[in-house]
Amino acid sequence: MRKKLNNKWTLGKANFGTHKVSKAYEDYNGIYTVYASLDKSIGTEVILYIRDETDFIYDIAKVRPFELFMKSGVVKTEYGPLLFLLFYIPDPRFEDRPFVMFDIHLNPLLPEHLAAFYDLSRQSHWHLFLINKENEQIEFFEFDNNYGLYEALQTVEEACKGMKSIDFWKAKDVVTKKYSLEDLYLMK
Repeated sequence: MRKKLNNKWTLGKANFGTHKVSKAYEDYNGIYTVYASLDKSIGTEVILYIRDETDFIYDIAKVRPFELFMKSGVVKTEYGPLLFLLFYIPDPRFEDRPFVMFDIHLNPLLPEHLAAFYDLSRQSHWHLFLINKENEQIEFFEFDNNYGLYEALQTVEEACKGMKSIDFWKAKDVVTKKYSLEDLYLMK
């Protein structure tokens, strides 16, 4: 593994205002990654965004303590393997269920699908923005990187060696029809 990027935020309370969102995510609700530079002295890093066009984004922002967890897994389909990353924020009122969950699907056989997540795995900290339908920052959070993402990606790549990817979009369709977010959350 390459040296970690020490990207701890040291510049105090952060409000970056309105965020430029790529065309691919203009109408997207969910979690996604973006390469950006928050601090010129650190350079480019991978940032997580949770975007929601509804007022639920404000409910998410009020959760305290605000924690972010990640679970990963791979599902083998007739169209090829599919890696899922499930991000969830625990509900402080209920020990046994998340407040909200978001998933990202990747083709573990395509390096371009994994590149941003390998870069994210090498950061000392993960930065998460909550943004509304106007792409305005609602909240900004920083988390110590103790997610084990690098090891998860390595394990998945090793497990998928020799497999073929026939059609990622069909594999994704199979997985999303078969498994709900709760199913992924409860998977062992």
